[in-house]
Amino acid sequence: MGVLGVACRRPPPPTTTTTTSQPGGITTTTGPVTPPPEGTAGPGSGPWAPVPRDRVAAECGLDPDALQAANAKMPNGFTVVRYGKLCWSGGASTSTPFAAWSVTKTWGATLVGIVSARSTMRDTDLVSKWLTASQRGNINANATIAHVMAMTSTSRSLAPGQKNPYAYDTVGSRELNKLIDIMNSVITREPANFGGATNIYQFAARTVIPKLGMSNSSWPQGSAIAYGLQASVNDLSRLGLLLLRKGNWNGEQLLTEEYVYRQTHPSFPDSNTGLGYATWLNAENMLGPSGRAHPNCAPYAQWAPDKQAPFAESKTGNGSPFPDQANDDGVFWAAGLGGQWTTVHRGLDLVISGHNVTGGGQWVLWDSVRPALVALDPQYRGNNTGFCQAYRRGTYAPSLISSWN
Repeated sequence: MGVLGVACRRPPPPTTTTTTSQPGGITTTTGPVTPPPEGTAGPGSGPWAPVPRDRVAAECGLDPDALQAANAKMPNGFTVVRYGKLCWSGGASTSTPFAAWSVTKTWGATLVGIVSARSTMRDTDLVSKWLTASQRGNINANATIAHVMAMTSTSRSLAPGQKNPYAYDTVGSRELNKLIDIMNSVITREPANFGGATNIYQFAARTVIPKLGMSNSSWPQGSAIAYGLQASVNDLSRLGLLLLRKGNWNGEQLLTEEYVYRQTHPSFPDSNTGLGYATWLNAENMLGPSGRAHPNCAPYAQWAPDKQAPFAESKTGNGSPFPDQANDDGVFWAAGLGGQWTTVHRGLDLVISGHNVTGGGQWVLWDSVRPALVALDPQYRGNNTGFCQAYRRGTYAPSLISSWN
């Protein structure tokens, strides 16, 4: 990808910016002439090396005093990763594993992408290519793997605007858990690509978890995609970082960039504007139990006009009030019962994860951490209102790593 392994640094104040006026007096800032920080590859398979508190401002662009104040709002444990570095761990232990519940859905969708990158299987394949009719159950014969991950594959009609009303596949019994059968079928047919593993559970345990350094995580028996992952806050931040880095981990492309793009953008907006591949998106009118759009300070996930294929139906209903959004930097997250969250801000090179965060969902994480970021922001230093107006419209992304290829 070309952006990994570059030294992390605090974003310098811009010396020159290009601005245009927007409705309501908002200024669109295309950013400093100096390139934004490109981040680092992350910890690889080794442990995190936390940034010392006296280096958090310089290396992470975050005010440590403001982060300290956030500890009281998230006492059960949270982490802040910026520029590929563990900038803060707050609250209770962030290395103790816990039941991540439906964060497993995003984990499962990521596994599908990793299996796809190693095989001939693609998200656009018909499910029938990999499963027999009896294995498919109630899945539509014309459904693709993408339809399964978007929880719409059991619709009688898959035509745009004719799918079933969105319904959350809570425990995966309707369709999501079929992804395990699909991956197992791929591994059985193409064993040479999976290092001796005979099923997805073995492949995840022997290859994926160690490679990502998720040393405090397990996926017991790999029996469900909808739930079952045991993980620490530190390890969930690695999952978020992998998606932030567009599938690249420590210089190795584990998922294709194209797949990660589809995972983190609205798959079938006529069904749900706020869902990618079992991954939640900041979007208007999103459906489901896993959060709502931030009211005033998060950009929206929407398809870029030149990246519709093969889902041409996604040209409408993107779930954003700003069709002219300058940056493709929509916020996305994984969510689990009881307040398990991993939220990714592409435009800020930022991953925030938390355990048992209540009283406002994933936005408690963002609202608690944001003061530390705005305090040192190169353009809107100390100006939360100005920052949020520009960031929400997608016109300000000071740490956007790179455009999607």
